[in-house]
Amino acid sequence: MQIGYVAVMARLLEPAAFGLVAMAHVVLRFGSYFAQMGMGQALIQKTELTKENIRAAFTSSVVLGFIFFVIIYFLAPLSIYIFNDIKVIPIVRIMALSFVLTGLSTTALSLLRRGFRFKELAIVEIGSYIIGYIGVGIISAILGFGVWSLVFAALSQAFIMAIISYLIVRHSLKLLFKWKHHKALFSFGSKVSIISFFEFIQANIDTIFIGKFFTASALGFYNRGYRLINLPLQFLTSSSSRVIYPAFSKIQNDKVKLRQNYLKAIMLLAQVLFPLVAVATVGANVIILTVLGPKWQASIPILRILAIPSALILIAHIAAVLLEAIAELKIKLKITLFNIILISILLLVLKNYNIAGVALSVGVGYTFVFFAYTIKIMRVLSIPKKDLIKVFIPGAVTAVILGISIFIFGFLTDSLNISVYINFIIIVVFSILAFIGIAILGPFKRLKSEINDLIILIFNKKYYLTNMISDALCDVRTNQQIAIKIKNNKKV
Repeated sequence: MQIGYVAVMARLLEPAAFGLVAMAHVVLRFGSYFAQMGMGQALIQKTELTKENIRAAFTSSVVLGFIFFVIIYFLAPLSIYIFNDIKVIPIVRIMALSFVLTGLSTTALSLLRRGFRFKELAIVEIGSYIIGYIGVGIISAILGFGVWSLVFAALSQAFIMAIISYLIVRHSLKLLFKWKHHKALFSFGSKVSIISFFEFIQANIDTIFIGKFFTASALGFYNRGYRLINLPLQFLTSSSSRVIYPAFSKIQNDKVKLRQNYLKAIMLLAQVLFPLVAVATVGANVIILTVLGPKWQASIPILRILAIPSALILIAHIAAVLLEAIAELKIKLKITLFNIILISILLLVLKNYNIAGVALSVGVGYTFVFFAYTIKIMRVLSIPKKDLIKVFIPGAVTAVILGISIFIFGFLTDSLNISVYINFIIIVVFSILAFIGIAILGPFKRLKSEINDLIILIFNKKYYLTNMISDALCDVRTNQQIAIKIKNNKKV
């Protein structure tokens, strides 16, 4: 849906609109980490959680969200010292409402994650996205609201998310101001907030740099080119990390289980991420022209440069999540600070190469982060180098095969003058079939074993559901027995 939304909005709005909203997001993110003080992560990471802790987390999130809304609203004019565009000021002021809305939903969403209630999370996020972005956003753009359609979409989703998440969780709304119940959460959450703040600077230093030294249109081209590859990769990784973080938190004292599950997660992610970036790198021209349209050709080199580093930084993110789950926070801060310095130096050196130079600087920085986290996690979990290399091989081989195949295919389509849209469809279909074929028929025994386990897990659930329905239809008298067995998580 994100990619479909981007494709539609890219045709309804000018690049400058995306650039202005990207600038506003950067300004707002400066305060967002301290507006929540890591309350969500603290709720998930805490071993024992009381009702008072939940009330304390909700109180902190709501109060801090409102305080930072007021602060950002009145300090919005200072944003012109970061970005040389006065148009960003009213956008920042209106979008600052997101602090309040996020404060209302943080506790409920974190409790869903802590309880592994990902079905409900999916309902919350997909439902709010459909209403906010696909509904309010696209309709507003069609009606001619321009850049404000992007603002309305974001705020609408945050508002709907707050309502739906609370209706599912129904935690206490009573505010609690006793420090003893806040102390444990703030002790961990404040550290997470500080690290997250520097990670935000690391992730947005390119946007700040382009907004300061280039135009809003240039930022729009950069932002769309980067987001086009980042969106599918980020959602794959964030979906995994949302499960991994509470899971790793529960087994944080068992190094053997942490090592086994980390390697399993990395292998499965690499098998998906590496082929995706190979297709994006080689087929960047076709992808940009099909999804965004002809006026976005300046985004093609950005997609090509940042495709591979985007996969590496997201794999590194899994290591970062694991370190956070076991409360190893100092190393995260060190890696982040060093990378900010590295990217800053590279940006100044490569400034004359325009947005392509910015993309190259960020790509080098992301690659450094990948190796830094990988080396650290090998030491923490005592992972042999050969074991780590093995988990990357299936994804790397699949990526090389796909990349070479699409490169050769590109020469054939150019000579035959095939439409770019048909070309895109062929690339997508071929990539999917090749990916499935290599994963299932390839020589990678461990990968096939993990995939087989996933298939069995899914099959067993379907088999269990089929039997449950069948028995209920055959004999109504078994309903009570079925309910008891479901409650005890047993097969019918």
